Amino acid sequence: MDIDKRFHIIKYYPLFLLILMAAYIAANKFSLAFTTMSEGMSIVWFQNGILLAAFLLRPVREWIWIALSIITAEVIADSSVFTPLQAFWFAMINLGETMLSAYLMQRLCTTHQSFNNIRFVLLFIVIALAINPSFSALFVELFYNTQIDVLDDFIASWRIRFFGDSLGILFLTPFILSWLEYPKKFLFTQHLYESIFTDTATIALAFSLFSIGFTPSVLPTTPMIFVLITLWIVYRNGLRSGMTMGMIISMIAIYYTIHHQGPFSVFTPVQNTLYIQEFIAALMTSTLFFGVLLRQVNETNDLLLQSNNALESLAQNLESEIQKKTAELQKANEMLMQLAITDPLTHIYNRRYLEENATREIAHAARYRTPLSLILFDIDFFKVINDTYGHQSGDNV
Repeated sequence: MDIDKRFHIIKYYPLFLLILMAAYIAANKFSLAFTTMSEGMSIVWFQNGILLAAFLLRPVREWIWIALSIITAEVIADSSVFTPLQAFWFAMINLGETMLSAYLMQRLCTTHQSFNNIRFVLLFIVIALAINPSFSALFVELFYNTQIDVLDDFIASWRIRFFGDSLGILFLTPFILSWLEYPKKFLFTQHLYESIFTDTATIALAFSLFSIGFTPSVLPTTPMIFVLITLWIVYRNGLRSGMTMGMIISMIAIYYTIHHQGPFSVFTPVQNTLYIQEFIAALMTSTLFFGVLLRQVNETNDLLLQSNNALESLAQNLESEIQKKTAELQKANEMLMQLAITDPLTHIYNRRYLEENATREIAHAARYRTPLSLILFDIDFFKVINDTYGHQSGDNV
C-alpha cells in the first residue's frame, strides 16, 4: 500500500522536514529537562521515536533528506553539551538504528504496514524495540567511553541507554502513526461516560501511588496494577486510548521518580532508573500487543460474521431456488403424466389410462361385489371418411 495515500495528512515535504527538525530538537530538550534523573541518567529518550515514525511515513527515496535534516537538528540540539563532531556521530548512530529498523520492517511486512497488523507489531517489538536499540546503545557507550568520558559501570549505563531509547520509540512511533493514519478518530468513540470515569480514576490513582514516599506496603511491583487497567481500557475503547493512558501513567511515574517520590525512589539511582524503565516497558508493550491482538480477533470475528451472513443468505436463496425448481419439475411431471394418459387429439383418456383404471376398478368391483359397466362407443364406417376426405377431415370429425 502506498504510504502517501495512507498518510495523506503530510502533503508538503519541506514543511514536513521543518516540523521534523523542530520536533527532534524539542524531544531532545524535553528528554533532558523532564525525564532525566538528577544523576544525569535519562529514563526515556524520545528522539528516535520521532525519527523512526518519519522513516516509516516517507518512502526510501526521501530518506537522505530526512537524514540531513536530523544531522542538522542534532548539532543544534547538542551545541551546548557536545562538539559538532560528537553531535554528528550521535546523529549517525540514531540514523543507523532507525533507518535499519524502518527498512527491515517494511521489507519483512510488505502489506498493511500499520499498527493494526499483528505481524507489523511483532516486527516492531523485535527489531525496533529490542535488537537495534541494543546495538545502538552499545555504539553510544563505546563512543562515549572512548571519546568523551570513561564510565564506571559500562553494563548498567548500556542497559539504561537501551531502555531509554527503546521506550522513546515505544512511546512515540505507534502514537504518531496511529494519529496520522486516523486523524479524525477521537479517543472515546464508544462507552463515553465509562471512559471518562475510568481515565479520571486511573490518573488519580497514578498521582496518589507515585507521589507517596517510601512505605513497606508499596513496592516496585505495585504499579503493575496499571497493566491490568490499561488492558481494560484497550478492551473497552481500543488501542489508541490504551496507549495514550499508558503514556500519561508513565509520565506521572517519571515525574515523581525524578523528584525522589513513589515506589521507584527507594533504591540506588541506577536501580530506580532501571526499575521504572522495566515497568514502563512492561506497561506499554503489553498494552500495544494486547490491543493489536484484540483488534485482529475482532476483525476475524467480523469477517466470520460476514461470511456466516453471506452463507445464510446463499442458503436461503438456494432453498428458494430449489423450491422453485421442485415446483416446476412437479408441474412438468404432471404435464408429462397428463400427456401420457390422454389423447392429443380429443384430450380424453387413452388406452393406457383405460387399462390401468380398468384393472383397478375390476378388482374393486370384485372385492366389494358391486356391479361394473363398460360402455364402448364407435362410429360406423369412420374409415370411409378418412379414406374419402383425408385424415385431417377425420380428425375434425
